[in-house]
Amino acid sequence: MDENTPFTDDVPGCWGDSKAASALGLKTYISEPVHIGQHELYGTLCGASKHKKPVSPRARRLLAMFSRLIARQLERDRLLDALRQEHTTFKEYALSDPLTGIPNRRAMETELKRALANAERMNTTVHLAFIDLDGFKHINDQHGHDAGDRFLIEMARTLKAGIRDGDALARIGGDEFVVFGNVPREQPDAVREVIAQRLSDLTRGVFDLGIIQLDYAGASVGVATSRPGEKDIEALLARADEAMYQTKQSRRKTGPTVPPARSN
Repeated sequence: MDENTPFTDDVPGCWGDSKAASALGLKTYISEPVHIGQHELYGTLCGASKHKKPVSPRARRLLAMFSRLIARQLERDRLLDALRQEHTTFKEYALSDPLTGIPNRRAMETELKRALANAERMNTTVHLAFIDLDGFKHINDQHGHDAGDRFLIEMARTLKAGIRDGDALARIGGDEFVVFGNVPREQPDAVREVIAQRLSDLTRGVFDLGIIQLDYAGASVGVATSRPGEKDIEALLARADEAMYQTKQSRRKTGPTVPPARSN
């Protein structure tokens, strides 16, 4: 291509220094570039022979036509790959909370429907925990929304690392998270208490928000259990929300939930 010699029937005379051509004993060589778009050279469509062969203008035109067909197929494949990637990206954006990166409410609803269907099929039950971050408004008011956003990110990371494998986690509101999973149908009251305590413990502790360290007293957690054959996700969420509200009311009676903070 650099020599502008797309065809020769004297390969030894043109490229006598080519070890590959010499090893193959080539006499005739023809090539056509495969261009993608306007300028990108993808490769060449080549033909070669150990014999001295004439190449007609019609054969040259056919080779150029095949080169263009290959280029169009490559362009099509690239376009399809780009569209698939964009579709995947848009789907991730549509189903993920942009701040924390965990599933959002839409994704939660889809997964919760699947969990309830699995519970019916496998004779298990779904325990769903509703988590509300007490004092979150105070964090925003006292330390700014950047600190509030960092707190949400750290809380999502902590919950994700602490829940069981197979459990689902989602952020469904400003300071509201949901955790749920399938468990055997046994002692639902005791299981709810264990889940609530475990999640409450996970949300309690010192969170490093960069400019401050937040000594957080923990979130209010309410847990609800699915009923046999239940498919109404809103009803299950409402029961968990009500259980969370009862926990919140009880905590308010025992003392303030405003979290203290100290500067780094």
